[in-house]
Amino acid sequence: MRKPGQTLAPQQARSRDSLRKLLRAAVEVLGQQGVAGTTIPRIAAHAGLTPGAVYRRFRNKDVLLETAILRILEDQDKFLLLSLTVEAAAEIPFPTLAEQVINSLVVSYRANASLLRAVRQFLQEKEAAAAFGLMMVIGTLWEVVVNSGDIKLWKGLLPKDDRTLKGELTQSFLSYLGVERKTR
Repeated sequence: MRKPGQTLAPQQARSRDSLRKLLRAAVEVLGQQGVAGTTIPRIAAHAGLTPGAVYRRFRNKDVLLETAILRILEDQDKFLLLSLTVEAAAEIPFPTLAEQVINSLVVSYRANASLLRAVRQFLQEKEAAAAFGLMMVIGTLWEVVVNSGDIKLWKGLLPKDDRTLKGELTQSFLSYLGVERKTR
């Protein structure tokens, strides 16, 4: 059985091809529609798949987009490693190397501006959610631990000990972020 957030690894060539099409479609739709306009049905249609086929492989849109973004970064890393070795870079005069790298970056950013904006927005939303979740935890700790003068009002609702408090705060934080806690 697959764990939450884990994607199914393709076993056959046709399945690997479907995954490639799906990830490419996710990136293209994200670049064209932005985060809000990127939906599983829209991605599935763009890839020539059914939404059910997408959900069999990915739990939700966020997991799919995270996977697609990571694939882009991995592909860029491979490309950079293959296109310019340390030895080859050492043979190029530094001003020429700097000019080539900067020219490549400008061309890449111009060609992918909408996608880069959408990726940035997606990542900022994740960061904002984590920050807000931590504020919730800190606010709870402040009221329960630091400002415990009015604790009598909440006595029956509060966890009985710190171990339980830690567990409940962790579960609340992870649930807020949409992350399922692994069972031990």
